Amino acid sequence: MNIFCKLIGLKNKKCGIRNSFCIDRYREMLPKDTAHFLKVLTPNEAYECIINKHLNNTYILDVRNYSEYNAVHIKGAVNIPVENLRYMYKMLPKDKETKILIYCLRGTRAIKAAYMLKDMGYKNLYIWEGASINAMLDKDIIEAK
Repeated sequence: MNIFCKLIGLKNKKCGIRNSFCIDRYREMLPKDTAHFLKVLTPNEAYECIINKHLNNTYILDVRNYSEYNAVHIKGAVNIPVENLRYMYKMLPKDKETKILIYCLRGTRAIKAAYMLKDMGYKNLYIWEGASINAMLDKDIIEAK
């Protein structure tokens, strides 16, 4: 059972569902308790949010590991691996009302990070469908080595 299936509460241990299927459908499958703290954008809405981040005061958070970030990332994103999020809280915005757009490689770490940020008191958390950097690779917002 992958972590996404655990997060959404699928009961059978051998769900047989691949990550890509889970991520493509996670909007409908997210636990009901996420509705009040996690907003899901389309990739196009997320792109608009990213290119206008200074106008709408958006903090872009990449929760992948350092090597993934160094290979390719969204320009201006702050990299805090999800496993370090609680320890690197000083890199997060002080204002708990700041809009935070979270992404990773496939979406599972972004969802996990959203739960952690909610527990830290952040109120405006966003991901896009899939929360995957792959959805943005053809855009002009990518920085790659």
